[in-house]
Amino acid sequence: MLAVQDRSARISSGSAATSTNSCSAAIKYEVFLSFRGEDTRDTFSSYLYEALRQAGIHIFMDHKLDKGDHISPILLKTIEESEISLIIFSEDYASSTWCMDELVHIMKCKDKYGRFVVPIFYNVDPSNIRKQDGRFGDGFAKLMQRSKHDQNRVQEWENALIKSASLSGWDSKNFRPEPELVKKIVKDVLSKLNRKSSFHVDGLVGIDHQIQKVEELLGEARIVGIWGMGGIGKTTLARAVFERLTADFEAFHFVEDVRQKLAKNRSKCLKECLKKLLDDDDINPYNLTYASMRRRLEHKKILLVLDDVDNFRMAEDLIKACDWFREGSRVIITSRDRQVLKNTSASESPATYHVSKLEPHDALHLFSLNAFKQHEPLKSYSKLSKSDGGFLGTIQDAYMVLLQILR
Repeated sequence: MLAVQDRSARISSGSAATSTNSCSAAIKYEVFLSFRGEDTRDTFSSYLYEALRQAGIHIFMDHKLDKGDHISPILLKTIEESEISLIIFSEDYASSTWCMDELVHIMKCKDKYGRFVVPIFYNVDPSNIRKQDGRFGDGFAKLMQRSKHDQNRVQEWENALIKSASLSGWDSKNFRPEPELVKKIVKDVLSKLNRKSSFHVDGLVGIDHQIQKVEELLGEARIVGIWGMGGIGKTTLARAVFERLTADFEAFHFVEDVRQKLAKNRSKCLKECLKKLLDDDDINPYNLTYASMRRRLEHKKILLVLDDVDNFRMAEDLIKACDWFREGSRVIITSRDRQVLKNTSASESPATYHVSKLEPHDALHLFSLNAFKQHEPLKSYSKLSKSDGGFLGTIQDAYMVLLQILR
């Protein structure tokens, strides 16, 4: 079970951690720009920096020309305190020790704090980065030769290149003229910042380990079902996981209230879903049977959430389409009924996660935050709080009514 802390008791978004990690670094910058100065400082990087700045985005760009061989602790901290890292991969990016150490730390922050990482392939092919070949690979080979005495460091660089180049990003060869690419990136950054600010987990009690469990299942299974009684927090959990993972996918959509939407207008629900995933306002839902529609879905790495599914037959078209998504795609389905998840018509049965009631210590924590605006109850109320929190932790509706009275 997941529950929401009273808004007035939350830490302000400017200083609060936005990750589910309790040790997450506070946000100071919205965007960190990683680039090879000799390649793009006076061209693309400067144009992008200025466009982001004019859009009102708080961005960090290192203007120092002489960087040396080791990244400074101050710069490492700046990366940790940045919501989004934009990596401008250019031909000689991987020939720089400084750039590669930046990249390693950026990817560590993505894993540790849930930061967004967006690669920009500027006149380089993503496959050259993943394989470390071509002209890009030549520069990295020179760096490896200079650093052959430190194989652990070299291995970290290789891993970071492979992981970052596999993320959804922007390829400059697909945009002409170049300002069109800059506009697209600025729009994407604003969209990511808006999504991140619209959903905070710092006020959600008992969610951290549940997010971790669902993400572990998604690491192994293409489809994951989240089930449990009504009002226990399935949608909240699915939304938290969705917000953390969207940056890793080319297309994504969270379909709320599937049960009601399908009952009201099945065709419209399907059309809206496909329109979002394919970025096409002229989608005809009946085209789902056409080979062309299938080919378009097969070329996209998609994250799709179907929330509140109560009848697998009603959602059959949506679930069937999931089989057509590109390898690496993921689908999350929430339902009150575990049997609905077992009966899905997808090619593989989903892994399932059961959202259970709050643990006693989490129920007490939530009760204390709302009743006393602190993590533990007042000493004189400790016994009564434990009794109320333990009982009401199983009944969210009654719990929230009581909390409203207490406020």
